[in-house]
Order: sequence, then C-alpha cells, then structure tokens
Amino acid sequence: MDKRSTLIIAAVIVVALIGLGLVAYQSSVLNTERDAEIASTTRWMNQPAELPLDVVVTQKTVVTAKHAYKGGEHIIAGEVPMPTPCHILEATATTTEDKMLVLVSLTTSVKTGEMCAQVITTGRFKVDIAANKNAKIEGTLNGQEITLSLIEAGANENLDDFELYLKG
Repeated sequence: MDKRSTLIIAAVIVVALIGLGLVAYQSSVLNTERDAEIASTTRWMNQPAELPLDVVVTQKTVVTAKHAYKGGEHIIAGEVPMPTPCHILEATATTTEDKMLVLVSLTTSVKTGEMCAQVITTGRFKVDIAANKNAKIEGTLNGQEITLSLIEAGANENLDDFELYLKG
C-alpha cells in the first residue's frame, strides 16, 4: 500500500471517529434534557415542593363555567386547573350597576419545606351574586384578566353538582 492510500484510510477513520463522538454527545445532551423535564414534571410525595408555584395567566387564559340567572341572582360555577392538590381555589364576585366581575384566585396551603405532589388537579368554584340580568360578566384569575367562557345552564340543572361536557 502506498503512502497516499494510507493517508486516505487514516482521514476516513478520523472523520468517522469525529462523527461518532458528535452523535454520542448529542444523545447525551438530549437524554439530560429529557431527564430534567421528567424530574420537573414528576415530583413524588417524599420530595419537597417548590411552592408557591407560579400559575401563568394571560388574557388568552380561558376559564369555562356554567351560568344561570335565577331569582335576581347570577350563579356561576366552573373549574380551574390547579398546579397541585395543595392549592386552594377561592372565588368571589363583585358588581356594579351594569358589570359583574368574578374573582378567582389560587393560593397554596403548603408551607416552605412541606411536601406536595405536583399533579395538575381540577378545582371547582361557585359564586352567586345579585346583579342586573343583562350585566356584563368578566373574570380574573390571580388578579389577571381572563376570558370567562360561560355556558348557559339548563332550566333544571343544579349548579352545586355540575358537569362541564366539552368537546376538544
């Protein structure tokens, strides 16, 4: 074998080794990112929660609720996804002559260092308030304006035990 053939074979081997090294490095980075994502979304009861968890709320955040107007009162019952079962959902309503505001907030009952499974949980709320039948109804979640999607309840529907059947 001449010197030229030896150099070509050596160059091919070097390029192959560099390629294998890049593939191994990329695989390692992807596995590390995947493991970090799994660790951040799967937290068991024996690990401390990093609370309070931020709930991201924008004007595009939609909260779906049932609505009924009976006996001069608006009744609104809905569901909000909560980051953990340790969060507490509170809802109140205020009114002016032509507008009604549903205020929903999430707080946590866990103190620093206590443990809580980080599993998205549905929290239910219900508010009823005397207001003009045609009052405009708006909503906030943790002080941020949201889109409140209201579904009119049936005439005999009990909003203490409601179901939101939505096609996705």
